[in-house]
Amino acid sequence: MKFLADANTPGLLVDALNSPGHDVFWAYTVPRTPDVELIEKAASERRVVITFDKDFGELVFKRGHSVAVVLIRLRETNMKETVSVLMDLVRSEGENLHRLFCVVENTRIRKTPLP
Repeated sequence: MKFLADANTPGLLVDALNSPGHDVFWAYTVPRTPDVELIEKAASERRVVITFDKDFGELVFKRGHSVAVVLIRLRETNMKETVSVLMDLVRSEGENLHRLFCVVENTRIRKTPLP
């Protein structure tokens, strides 16, 4: 699976995604790239965006960018727990992840079909 990890995504999470052989582009390697450009790259390369930034919700639902996003909103968790939750989501949804906007919270994962 192909992912675009937003610049705010910790390196440990990027490494975890890379380890099972996924293709991960990390926006941290291209500083100050606007979110619109990142979402356009994700769309053109069929990548799922991984982010901690709520602005991607606006880009998808208010501005019409049809790109799969996993928005991580976990509170008071360590990176090991965050990695575990994300990897479980990737395994459970598989290719279906490309059709969803997911918000990962402490008590639930909200999955909304893309417009």
